[in-house]
Parts: sequence; structure tokens; C-alpha cells
Amino acid sequence: MDQSGLERLGKRIPPRIRAMIPRRITNWLRRVFPGVGQPSVREGPDSGRVVLYASSPDLFPDYTPRVNLSRWGKIFPGVTLVATVRNERRNVEAWLADLGGQERLPEEVVIVDAGSEDGTWEILQRYSSESPLRIDLVRQPGSNIARGRNLAIERANQPIIACTDFGCRLPPDWLANLAAPFEAEPSTEVAAGWYTARPGDRWGKILVDSLIPKLSQIDPMTFLPSARSLAFRKEAWRKVGGFPEWLTQFGEDTFFVVQLKRVCRNWAFVPDAVVEWSPPSKLQEAWSKLVDWSSGDGESGIMDSAYAWRRQWLRTLAAACGGTLAIGMATYWLFPQLGPLVGIAVALVYVGVFAWMAFTRRQGLRRMLITLAGQLPREIGHRRGRSRRSKVYARRYAEVTGLAFILAGVPMDDTGGGSRGAQIASELLHREMMVIYLYGFPRQESVDLGIDLEHPHLLHLAAREFNPQIFGRDYAELLSQKPVFGLVEFPLRQYLDLAKVIKHWGGNVVYDLIDDWDTSLGGSWYEPVVERSLIDLSDLLTATAPVLADRLRQACGREALLLPNAVNLRLFDLHKDWGRPPDLPEGRPVLIYVGALWGDWFDWELLIFLAKSLPRAAVVVIGDYRGQCPSPPSNIHFLGLKPQSHLPGYLAHADVGILPWKVSRITQATSPLKIYEYLAMGKPVIAPRLDPLLRVPHVTLADTREDFLAKVRQAQPLHLEDEMLRVFLADNSWESRIDSLSHALAGIGGGKPGEPRDGR
Repeated sequence: MDQSGLERLGKRIPPRIRAMIPRRITNWLRRVFPGVGQPSVREGPDSGRVVLYASSPDLFPDYTPRVNLSRWGKIFPGVTLVATVRNERRNVEAWLADLGGQERLPEEVVIVDAGSEDGTWEILQRYSSESPLRIDLVRQPGSNIARGRNLAIERANQPIIACTDFGCRLPPDWLANLAAPFEAEPSTEVAAGWYTARPGDRWGKILVDSLIPKLSQIDPMTFLPSARSLAFRKEAWRKVGGFPEWLTQFGEDTFFVVQLKRVCRNWAFVPDAVVEWSPPSKLQEAWSKLVDWSSGDGESGIMDSAYAWRRQWLRTLAAACGGTLAIGMATYWLFPQLGPLVGIAVALVYVGVFAWMAFTRRQGLRRMLITLAGQLPREIGHRRGRSRRSKVYARRYAEVTGLAFILAGVPMDDTGGGSRGAQIASELLHREMMVIYLYGFPRQESVDLGIDLEHPHLLHLAAREFNPQIFGRDYAELLSQKPVFGLVEFPLRQYLDLAKVIKHWGGNVVYDLIDDWDTSLGGSWYEPVVERSLIDLSDLLTATAPVLADRLRQACGREALLLPNAVNLRLFDLHKDWGRPPDLPEGRPVLIYVGALWGDWFDWELLIFLAKSLPRAAVVVIGDYRGQCPSPPSNIHFLGLKPQSHLPGYLAHADVGILPWKVSRITQATSPLKIYEYLAMGKPVIAPRLDPLLRVPHVTLADTREDFLAKVRQAQPLHLEDEMLRVFLADNSWESRIDSLSHALAGIGGGKPGEPRDGR
């Protein structure tokens, strides 16, 4: 079974079962397969849509969706062809001739020369002055390939970018075929072409056999193209942050394409858009190329799991062959009369192993042997690149203001992306911090909203997949150069271990008490001794409600910083023109609740009472509804879970925000996050008499159901010009909360989680 097979098997195991696997087993797997599941870069394509554009029905006959390529490629959006070059005198004239012979010429060509010294630059200048093509030549000595590509794309004036290399030959129909998907389907974001190679001699053929799969062996859905034949929208390039200039020289296209796979969901695969590549013709050149390309993978970490799996697989194969040989020799020494039979048996075992390998990988035996031989320079290159990774990552994240570890309960996309941990992470990212967001439990919702969590400074993964030893090695320079702190939201035993590691790295630890865990909220996972150890270990204690701050003070005799929940004023802006969501019902008035619909503190009876007492009202509930309210009145509208970014539109067109909670030990120790968002959108709030809400302006507290109903009827729209409300919102934004946290950490001599942008 290969690595992808193991991953598919792992995904079929329910999360609760995976959580029961003993840590010693997962640690053993990490040792056996080093690099699997590391937070460097998530590998593999996202679950997007790949349309096959082929002129022959015999090519991938069973694959869908597919489009007949011959119908397209006559007219397409404006295309800029970009390429980088350095010392390509032997290829430049043939490449330029192929470019001028394209059936569909690009609207413009941008070529960046990285400092050619063999006459390439002069040839390009002469050609550009004589060619009818619009050619923009840029000389950028010393730039790496990624910088050259980015510079060329920055100067492009067309919406579609086509990439190729000077070492390739371009058939006349190449660009027309590659750009055809953008004509056939305007939503296409990326078009992947194909490439073949023409080996010049024996070593070139070996390199080709080692590197390039047969077209019949690939899956259009998962194929990762090369920049030798690739087209994409300029906006997609912007979305992923361009090519990685922080790499030393190689591996930039692999990293870039993987980022495109994550972010862009509308792909096309065009095997007819094929270029012919000229590989090295000498053994020494072939060896150097393999080492160089693999070193780029080692620097980026983009293929760590693949290299680790291949390395372990080869070790297992070597051990099996060595063990078989040892058994054969021992048998021959003990029973010399069986010598010929032993030799035949050993030979059959070797042949059987390689035949099995060839069959399972759908490769010929000769190709398999060549592939195995090519692993040595790849391994050397990968190790060489990995040895530079700490310095490379320091370049990659040179602009970040610090590293923040958020040890949360659920993923950032849980509850529509509006949890406290997600909001804090978003504010830290806005301040250009690097955020390592770890979650202890899987996402709980019954629906996947497809929330985009991509950010160049965010590492988001399950805590059980995080390996602090590998992270500490890969980010050693960054950890020594930047402020580090960890915010622990859940007192889990694994978080206690991670908190100790963060302190070992010189960071400060903040224990953020967000709920009373010594209740039903703690479930079966809460351990008071672990929480007490976290409290003792932490450099700073914070709490979301006064009763929780008192609890921390009583536990250790230290003061706790009160940090209630808050609102993202960049998102919840009443002055923006928010269109009315199509599924928001009409009513007089429109009451709205946004939040969790589980727990014994949610007052379903109050919600039903309000709906029955106000038959003309629309009682709108936004949350993960799973039938918790049997036979609800017809004017209660369950709209389901919504992304955080969609909520302002619903709140803008509602009349009153409600909090249908019971008064209990749990709710008296909470800071209702949505209250702040209601107020930011100008909605009066009616809530039960909860102590954390006593001094919040424009929140009216009710003692009984009848009182709650009366106050709903009396509620009036808010005016954000109200000075008291304006000051309250400014003081209760997430920006203000992170300012307070930053100042508190500075007071204990720790690293600040980003300086406030307004200079406060």
C-alpha cells in the first residue's frame, strides 16, 4: 500500500476511533515514517474540479467531465506568455522560432533575463526589435527563477498567464490548446498542460525514465503540472502569493502548483498542450539536475511525506533482500547439498519482489530499476535542501512580527469560523504574525461550509499531527529571531506538554480560561490536575468572565487579566451596504439568534414562547440545526449554519438580537460572543439576567419569559452615533483585546503578539 492508500484508509477511520489510538503507536509511526503529517506544507491536491480537454476520445476514455478540445482554441482571452532565461544561447533561437510559429500568438511576451553572459540577452534584444510580437525584456541579474517569474507576471497586462521554459520546444498548436479551457469555460482558473522529453543519449533516457511518467499512468484529477506547460489567471497567482522567492533556486513550480491546487477549484487538464523538453545528456549533468530539483523539495518541505515514505519503503526492501540473502547463505553453510536450490530460491525471491513492485506501481521492471537507481541523487538533494530549511524558512517568514501558538478546542472553520480562537487567530494574522493553530477535537458541525483557511502565515492542523521536534528543527532560526507565545484555550494533557515545549523555545504561555470546565462542558476529557499544572506553568492568566477570573485567582493567588469576547469591526460594519440575504424571512419584527444550538442551557421553551406570542414575527435561528426542536411553530425559521463572513448581512436586516439561554452556572461564566456582533450591527439585545452582561450598553436583561417578551416588544433600533456605544465597541473589538494581551505580555518581559497598527 502506498502513502496515498494509507491516507485514504486513515480518513475512513471515524475521528472518535482515531482519538482512541494510543499515543505510543502514533509516536512510533512518526519515527518509522518521519515527515508524515508535518506542518511544513499540506501535500496533495484539494477536492476541486478538473475538466479534461482532449481531442481524442481514446485518451482517458472513462474520465469525466471532459470536453472535445477540437471545438475550442480559436478565440480566447488575452494571454501573456512569461519565461525566465539565463545562458540559453544554444536554445534561444529555436525557442523564439517556435514562439513566432504559434497558431495563436500571445498578446504579449515578458522575458526576464537573470544575467546571461553567453550572448542570450543580445539575441533577445535583436529578436524583439524585429518581431511583430510585443516583447517586454527585463534584465534582473542574480534573481532566482521564482523572482523572475513573479517579476514577469507583475508586468503582464493580460488576464491569462502562460508559462514555459527556454529549454522546451513548442509545437504550433501548444498555446491555442493550453488557452482553450479559458474560452470554453470562463470560470477556469488553471490549465495544466503536458510535456515529453527527447533524450539525446543513454543517460538522458535514464533521466527521462526516472522522472517522467507515461501519460497513461497519471490521473487527471491529481496530476501536478510543471511550469514547462502551465496557464493560470493572474488573479489566481495573486491569491496564492506568487512563486516562492524565498527558495534558493529550485522547486518553485512544484510549490506554486500545490498552492494553486489548494486555492483554485476549477482546473483543466489539456494533454494536447504538450511541449518537448530537453533533459541533460551527460551523466554528471543528470545527477546534478536530480540533486538540484530535490534540494528545492527539501527546502520547501512540500514533499516530505513522499520522500519519507519512499525512503522507508527502500529500507524495507533492502532489509527484505538482505534478510533473504542471509537466510540463503546460512542455509547453504548448514546444508551445502542444498546449495543450488538455495540459490534458485533467493533469485526467485528477488525477481518476485521486483516483479511485484513493477506490477503494483504499473511500471515495467526496467523502468522500476531505473527509478530505484535515481533515488540516490534525489535523497542526497532532499537532505541537502532540508539542512538549509531553517535558514530558508527564516527568509520565508522574515516579515512576520512573531509566532503565536493557539492551542484551541476545535478547528478554525468550526461554528462558521466565528469561534474565539479563530477570531484571535485572524487578528494576529492581520498583524502579520505567524499563527500555528492546533485543535484538539474534530469539527463538530453536520455541514461543511467550505471556509477558506488559506493564509501564507497560517499553519492549521490537528494537535495530534503536530511534531514539536521537527517543527523546532525546521523553524529553529525563526524561533530564535522572533517573539513567541502560546495561548492555551483548553486544559488538555497534550497541550500541557506543548506548553512546556513553547517555554523551552523561549516563549511565554498564556492560559485563557474561556469556560467553567468543571461542569458538563468538561465532559470526560477534563482533568483538574492538568488545568492546575497549566495554571502554574503559565506566565499570564486570562479569563473571559469575572467569575472565571475569580476562580483563577483563588486557584493560585495571582491576578488574571479579564479578556471577554469581542467583535471584528472590520467585518461587522453597519455603514457598509449589506444586501438582504435571500433566505431571510420577512416579519414584524425579525428576531435573530446566532450561535450554538446544543447544551442544556439553551432555552427552547423560551424560543417557542416568543414565537407563539408574536405570531407576525419571524424568529430566525442561525446555527447547526439538527432537529433539536420537535414541532416548532411555523414562524421559527432555522436557516442552518452560516459562515462568519455572511452574518453581517443577516444582522443588518434583523430588528432585535436575542439570547435564549437559561441562567445557570455555565451561562454565568460565559462571555456571549454574538452579543458584541449584534451591537456592532445596530441591534438592541434582549438577554436573560447574566452577570457578565450587567454593564453592557443597549443589552436589556429580562428576569422571566414574560419580561423577555415585553422587552422584545419595547426594543428600539440603536444609533451608532451614540457616543457610549461607539466607545464600547472600540474598547471591545478584537483589535483592542490583542492590544491588551500585547501590553500584558510586554509587562512580564515576553514577546508581543504584534504591535497595534494605529500606534496605540
